[in-house]
Amino acid sequence: LIQAGSYGYSFYKFLLKYNIIEAETKITISAIGYSDRGISSLVVTPQNIKILETCHEIYTEGHSQAETQEYRQKILNLIKLQVYKSFDGGKSFVDQLLKVAPKQNVCLTHQEKLTNFVNTADAIPPDLAISLNLESSLSLRDAHAQLIKQSLESNATYLFLTGNPGIGKTTAVVDFLKTHLEEGFLFLYISPRIQVNQDIIDKFKQGDKLCDDRIFCLTSDSKIRKDCADNYQYVVKHLANNYPDELSRKAVKFISMTTEDTSSSLNQGTIKRENEDTIKSVTKNRPGVLANISKAIYALINTETSNQIVATASLQSLKQTSEGNNTTKHLNLILESAYKSSQNSVIPQEMRKISQRIKHIFIMIDEITGSETGVEFLEGVRKFCQRHQLDNPVHGFNTKIIVADASIVEESVIKQHLGNTSPEPDKVFFRQATSQPQALTRKEIYFQNKSARFINANSYPAKSLDLIYKVFIEAQEFEPEKNTLTKEASKLLSSLESAILGDINSLWEKDGQILLYIQNKQKLQIILEKLNKKREKPLVKNEDYLEVRSNLSEREKAQIHKYKNDPNIKLIVMTSAGSRGLSFPYVKHILVEIPRFQIEQNLMEILQVVYRGRGKEEIDKQDKQIIFYLAQKAIYYPDSDSGLALQETLINILNTLLMIKVALMTRISGSGKLGNQQIALIPLGGKSTTSGGQSFSTKINNLLELLAQEYRLNHDQKFLEDIRQELQKLLSQANFSLSPNKDPNVNSYLTSMASFPEKFSAAINENFAKLLSFGNLEKSYLVGGVVIVPIDNRNLAKEYYLKLSKILKLKSSKLLNNLLVIQYNREQYNENLYYATKEAIDLINEIETETDNSIKLLEDDSKYFEQFYAFPLFTLLNTEILAKYLETEEDEDTSFKRVLEYYLKSIYNVYDILPIGYQYQDFPFILFRSYTLKQMRQQVFTKQYLFNSSKLNIVNLILSQQIE
Repeated sequence: LIQAGSYGYSFYKFLLKYNIIEAETKITISAIGYSDRGISSLVVTPQNIKILETCHEIYTEGHSQAETQEYRQKILNLIKLQVYKSFDGGKSFVDQLLKVAPKQNVCLTHQEKLTNFVNTADAIPPDLAISLNLESSLSLRDAHAQLIKQSLESNATYLFLTGNPGIGKTTAVVDFLKTHLEEGFLFLYISPRIQVNQDIIDKFKQGDKLCDDRIFCLTSDSKIRKDCADNYQYVVKHLANNYPDELSRKAVKFISMTTEDTSSSLNQGTIKRENEDTIKSVTKNRPGVLANISKAIYALINTETSNQIVATASLQSLKQTSEGNNTTKHLNLILESAYKSSQNSVIPQEMRKISQRIKHIFIMIDEITGSETGVEFLEGVRKFCQRHQLDNPVHGFNTKIIVADASIVEESVIKQHLGNTSPEPDKVFFRQATSQPQALTRKEIYFQNKSARFINANSYPAKSLDLIYKVFIEAQEFEPEKNTLTKEASKLLSSLESAILGDINSLWEKDGQILLYIQNKQKLQIILEKLNKKREKPLVKNEDYLEVRSNLSEREKAQIHKYKNDPNIKLIVMTSAGSRGLSFPYVKHILVEIPRFQIEQNLMEILQVVYRGRGKEEIDKQDKQIIFYLAQKAIYYPDSDSGLALQETLINILNTLLMIKVALMTRISGSGKLGNQQIALIPLGGKSTTSGGQSFSTKINNLLELLAQEYRLNHDQKFLEDIRQELQKLLSQANFSLSPNKDPNVNSYLTSMASFPEKFSAAINENFAKLLSFGNLEKSYLVGGVVIVPIDNRNLAKEYYLKLSKILKLKSSKLLNNLLVIQYNREQYNENLYYATKEAIDLINEIETETDNSIKLLEDDSKYFEQFYAFPLFTLLNTEILAKYLETEEDEDTSFKRVLEYYLKSIYNVYDILPIGYQYQDFPFILFRSYTLKQMRQQVFTKQYLFNSSKLNIVNLILSQQIE
């Protein structure tokens, strides 16, 4: 990037020298730095051309080794002085950490006490109450709710609710609707999490029934669609006091939420016989989640069944289509009776007729940054409201697009992150705080040329907050040939586990519940097992502790909902699945292990986790504590000054803690101290979408992953691993073929691989011009050392060779019986695993009808507009070496396919990865789909960000500024 910046500066000076531009010209210069690891970019204007000038100086002048060492030491000293100021008592902590010597294992502890923040349960300051025209006696939570209710009656179209978790954003909206039942309403609530959607409906209940007989609640998700869509075109679940468990309206089947889930059929008919020797997968097209919920709302409005409608759907239901649309287009079904498609206009009299019964239309998108599709969903809602002119006063509606997200914090992020739908990776926003943020803020802003209100609250539900950092470090010199799975790694992990177990035991007898957050489900399981061994009496689930993770069964989810407010539960253990939507009112001690990967996503989840202990005013007015655990190897590269290299690595470990603290303080009080500056640090998820549809191959691949996850958590259920291994063997022999390129003059990389090494070697030995003899190769992208080739709209045929002798050896009846165990014990297993097994059952049922011993084919064709294949560039010259290596692979976790998969996932949003399994011999590439890959590649040229790099350490850039 420095080299690219240097050339960019030279080019800029050239333009000035020959009067092609003037210094004041509004020009943008993009410097793109490319290496075998990836791409970084720098986008500057003449106002910050100094950055390119610095790059030019570094690249052209060069420095001696001694000068470089001097500069490194100087910058390190500056950073160290700034870090001192970033922690209370930071000098002692930082000095101890930087004294870690090579090949040393240490454990350091540092503690801070936070008191300079507003308690969520406290009354707002009198001067703030006056400025917001509120009563001074209101608590922060009540004052926040009052601002929301006022805004719901304002002329603003958009309402951005960005207050801290637990402040009561959704509750305030629900309370408003309960007091406006007579006017009628449609409340469409959209969230990434199904459980949160269910909680919204619960807010309208009083006991076991809805609080008013007029309210009609709907919900839809992929489970409902899969269970019932074979029998009905549109299906939703409903809850209504005075209606039967099942009813039909306008081709929509309404099934009671209290009805137990029952699958219409184990055999969904996805495998069909093609001919005597071939069976083929068949894709069934059913209306999606949004189509179902929108059609159901239309049915209720059109038949005047209810004027008080509550509907919930999942953000994950948004999919792209080949026509360039996405499934938010189904929202148009809601008001199709008031729209004339032939003229692309609304029918005013029909709109007014509806508004006389249903005045308030609130569409609320919660946790918009918690799903990559959130921003795209918001754009779909905007288009729906614009199409039907819902904010036109003539039609009589009070329409609000409500965006609720505790991750956003300040209004500048709204325009930058939510203002456009361009795909982006996960990111961390940095802002220098110009003034001390208020505990409660209301601002009038504009968004998408519409009036909007921004309401934010910064607080924490505690009297004071103890922050304890426990850092476990092993200093180790980088050794390329050394296996990373060493005894030292186990020792580091053991130290971490011992500290967590020790803290749980010491806190067990103290007042308040303990919440333990570990992102890795397997590691969490190990902690629970070791905790049981250390105690005299084994812990009983749902009596002594609760376990919250992503792959819970429906029965386990119900138990968590039942016991979450039980003060006798002492320990709650959770992964990121429970970091949003759930709260435990008796928690006073929060233990967080800091993951070392995907720092942006994990920062978001950690900020959610630390707010999970809330809801009991008596507890929220007491002292609480958070313990952070960070275990990491300080790996430094061999250097002329190994001590300096190690210190630089240790500073990077400190930066992780700094980012967590500043992000936490930004959420609690609006900004945090980073050296001399007050910084707002806001982690946000990326923006991306996927396309609809899954092939049989990708469904089976997904099943294998789910089986592996379930087995890792339940080692006593060996049959889960047996299923995975047998299915993998069954479908391991495959042939992948692409339809020819439309241009006959374009050669495929795949067909060229066999002859490429010989032709390339001959060309470079004779004359480089001979390389032209390769002809036109397919259009491709080079990312680091990987070649990515688009195969848009070309048919990808997958043929699996099914030898019946092999199948009989695998005992397909036993395999089928094992799969049926999951089907018949639905409530014991994760819903995703339950549905995934259906495809495999269908295949085995079809196979078992065969009696001869011939080779049979399973055909699976797919044609998507976002398909790619990828392979490492070096394989073009080393196909024979690679083939020999692939024959020897035994470990799936470190296999060639797995490494390629992890690498691509770290760069782009990729999914539906093939082939099935990992032992594919001379198949040196992977197939995948990615709807946003091409768009993401364009982001290196964006003017929205100064730097675009996964390697750049912004924290060090801020800390290394000269101290005034």
